[in-house]
Amino acid sequence: MKILAAVMCHNTPETSDNIRQKLSPLIDVVVIDSGSSEDSRAKLADGVVYCENLFWTGRWKYAIELMEAASADVLWVIGGDVVLSSEAEDYIKSIESSLPFGCWHPVVDGASRPLMQASNNPKIPVSVWHLEGIAMAVSKEAVSAFNVIPTDNQYGWGLDIWMCWKSWTSSQRNVLDGRVTIHHPKLRGYSSDSAHREMIQWFLKHVGPDYRDKLHYWSDDADYNRIGYV
Repeated sequence: MKILAAVMCHNTPETSDNIRQKLSPLIDVVVIDSGSSEDSRAKLADGVVYCENLFWTGRWKYAIELMEAASADVLWVIGGDVVLSSEAEDYIKSIESSLPFGCWHPVVDGASRPLMQASNNPKIPVSVWHLEGIAMAVSKEAVSAFNVIPTDNQYGWGLDIWMCWKSWTSSQRNVLDGRVTIHHPKLRGYSSDSAHREMIQWFLKHVGPDYRDKLHYWSDDADYNRIGYV
C-alpha cells in the first residue's frame, strides 16, 4: 500500500519542513508551498512544489492530482501549521490498520471543534459522520466518490464535511483515530466570517437547500458525531 502525504505550506516554513522530515523516511511526502511570501517559503531543497496561492480547496485539488499521478492508495493532506505529536511510525500504522475507510483523521490537541479533541475521545479508532480537515487522509476509493471537487470555495470551510458526506454516501466509513494526535495552533490568517459565508453559499449551490439534513450538518457534540467503534 502506498501513502502520499501532502503538506500544505502557506507562510509556515518551519512546521511544514518538520512534518516532511519526520515522515519522509517512511512514506512519500510533498510540500505544496502555495503563495508564501519570499522570506516564508519552505526551505527544504527537494520535495517542495512552489506555486501561486491556490487557497485550501485549490491545494486539495492539486494534491489529488499528485496522488493519482503517483498511483497512491491514500492521500494524507496535512496543514502546514500542524505539529505531529505522535511518532511517525504510529501514524502510518494507524492509517494502514484503519483501512478500508473513506476519510481518516487523528484526534487533535489544540484548536479544533470539540468533536475532534483528544480529551473528548477514547484512545481507539471510532467511526464518525464528520471529520475536521486539519490533517485528513482520504483513500483512492473516496477520491473516486468525490468525482470532481467544486473549487468555488477558496477558503475551504466545509470541504471536509462535503468529503465525509461523499464518503459515507458511497458506503465508506470515516475514522477518527484516538491512537494518534496532532497539535493545531489557534492562529488564522483570514476572516472566519467570510469563510463561513462562503461555505454556506457553497453548500446551497452544490448540496442544495436541504444541506443541513443531507450532511448531518455539524454538531459540536462528540457523542452525536460517533457512529460506532471501528
